Formats: sequence, C-alpha cells, structure tokens
Amino acid sequence: MSQSTITLPKKLDEIAKARAAECGCRTVDQYVQMLIQADSPAPISEVIEKELLKSLAGRGHEATPQFWAEKKRRLRQVMRKAKTA
Repeated sequence: MSQSTITLPKKLDEIAKARAAECGCRTVDQYVQMLIQADSPAPISEVIEKELLKSLAGRGHEATPQFWAEKKRRLRQVMRKAKTA
C-alpha cells in the first residue's frame, strides 16, 4: 500500500473530521478512502459488457406514448399471471 500526505487548512480539517465521524469512519484517512472508492467506477463483468454492446448495436425503438402504453399493458398482464400462480 502506498502513502499520500495532504495538508488541509484548519477549517477543512475540522469539516473532514466531522464528516468522517458522521459516516462512521474512525479517521480522516478512512473517510478519504471511502470518498475515492465511491467516486471510482464499479467494474463491469465481461458478460454484462458484451450484452450492453450487443444491445447498442441493435435497432432502436422510438418511445412513443403508444410504445409505453403497450409496455405497461404487457407488464400488468405478467403481474396478474404472477399473482395467480
């Protein structure tokens, strides 16, 4: 593990300590690590990435009011079947 050092003005240091405590972090170091991890993109599995790319290559659909009405109708139908099953 590498180490980095930052210098904060007193007011920012106070804010960082308060926020760290609010988030349940014992130290500002833990708080900064949490912020960086939260800001980092989550890895996408190869399978999901392939499926996403495949869907982008397909023909698009115009999302008209009729399109959404049909989607809702089919969803309600599926939900009714699930309730009776």
